[in-house]
Amino acid sequence: MNWEALWYGQPTVLTRLLWPLSKLTEVVSVRRRQRALDGWQGESSPYPVPIVIVGNLTAGGTGKTPLVGHLAREAIRNGLRPGVVSRGYGGVPSQWPRVVTENSEPEVVGDEPLMLHVQTGIPVVVCADRPKAVDYLLKTQSVDLVISDDGLQHYPLWRDLEILVIDGERQLGNERLLPAGPLRESPDRLHTVDWVVERSLTPSADRMGFQVQAMTLRNVLTRQTLPLHGLNKSPVVDAVAGIGNPEGFFSQLEQAGYRINRIALPDHYDYRQSIQSRLSGAPVLLTEKDVVKAGAVGGDDTWVVEAQVNCVELDQRWKAWCAQCKS
Repeated sequence: MNWEALWYGQPTVLTRLLWPLSKLTEVVSVRRRQRALDGWQGESSPYPVPIVIVGNLTAGGTGKTPLVGHLAREAIRNGLRPGVVSRGYGGVPSQWPRVVTENSEPEVVGDEPLMLHVQTGIPVVVCADRPKAVDYLLKTQSVDLVISDDGLQHYPLWRDLEILVIDGERQLGNERLLPAGPLRESPDRLHTVDWVVERSLTPSADRMGFQVQAMTLRNVLTRQTLPLHGLNKSPVVDAVAGIGNPEGFFSQLEQAGYRINRIALPDHYDYRQSIQSRLSGAPVLLTEKDVVKAGAVGGDDTWVVEAQVNCVELDQRWKAWCAQCKS
């Protein structure tokens, strides 16, 4: 079933057939959130440090996890000691909560938490129960700020700041809730979060824009670095992406002059299932999320495409918010 086509294309008969299930999703999500709000009414935070939620309204990739890494690095630059909690999608719940290390296996802790820790060096704890993850992080690590990667709909977790991330091109799709559409909650949620951040050069009104821009290539084995266009003399490259929205990755490579063999895999792809039959023998370019699981899948000509988040207005607001946390 091609859910992406259903959610981001024109309405179909199936869309209408799934509408009752979407209404059920809406009723359940509204009740769960209201129950949490009732519990927080008049209460103060149970934590000694601020809790920031960075989450999606839609299922699928929006650039949320790279943005979390960027905010963590900026928090360090602003004098804070951040830590991250994550669900650890695809990991092993029986071994949670767990602190992620460079030697952690992505099959145990999940690919995105491992990527965040490797990229930033900050403490990351995984657990599907977010309050339990926060408790474990505060117990085992010295942090004065907690960022939750995803968790907007994990209502039992207290939040001091909610940041909602939206893909500028796909927006909210057909604006229907799961399973008829990509939404996890009603579009009205846009008006209750603190900040809305849109992955776009020209964000909509009242939203801050950001870009995840491919910058350099790094060889997975030798760690040699090249500019992004450094391999575009090759007749073709194998571009491998097991992420929520691989088209953004592919299009940036094409804009850098590459002729690519698209290998789009399911999000959080398990590389224990070999992809060798899909490789052409050309240089292999991977996303930063994929490389923590795939490794040198293309041998000594395997490269990871390293990206940088650019978001001037968000950086300014985040700097001011971090200053308030320190005061």
